[in-house]
Amino acid sequence: MKNTYIVNENGDINIFSSLNFLERYLEIYDIDCYEVFDSIGNKLKLSIAYKTCNFLFMKSTVPIVKASYYIPNVNSETYLKTILIIVIGLEWLMKKEIILYYT
Repeated sequence: MKNTYIVNENGDINIFSSLNFLERYLEIYDIDCYEVFDSIGNKLKLSIAYKTCNFLFMKSTVPIVKASYYIPNVNSETYLKTILIIVIGLEWLMKKEIILYYT
């Protein structure tokens, strides 16, 4: 089973199909604002790592975001469900109000 990853950014929910996509999307300057979970509610911690890149004839180090599981494992399944229910509920109410407004 392929794992999906959920990012809560101050109420904005993003879902990623792989850890690689997740790490490329997140910005190093905002890692304190993100909460990251896998599909079963395990919380991931974010850290900054440095990758060496070659540019023409020079080598440079570039900061990148790395996600890893907490040890021991931290499961926040009920918290994740609450966040998702609130966001889905708000979207449903907004759509319902828009439909009622125009009819």
